[in-house]
Amino acid sequence: MLIIGIQLPLLSAFGLYFIGQHSLNGWSHLKQGMQSENKPLFVKALPFTLGAALLLGLVLCMSHAGMLPRKSKQWLSVFFVFLACLSMPIVWAMQRFYLRIKL
Repeated sequence: MLIIGIQLPLLSAFGLYFIGQHSLNGWSHLKQGMQSENKPLFVKALPFTLGAALLLGLVLCMSHAGMLPRKSKQWLSVFFVFLACLSMPIVWAMQRFYLRIKL
């Protein structure tokens, strides 16, 4: 992944890492820790996925309405702040989860 990542633009490399490494590992840990298969775990995760999609839709609507910056570099900053806000509860919950299951 590192060899591929250094050849890509930063956002593409981040996306590759985030989906290819981070998310797949986290999902497998959740499956193991919750002793669940993919489909029931997906159903449990669906409200959070829909909430994230709703928040992203809100950010996009705000951008379209002129409430957020229009320049691409400023938009990237807003996007990464959005990701950080979305990630903080996940970091907290996963820390508690890992302490409880001791992988």
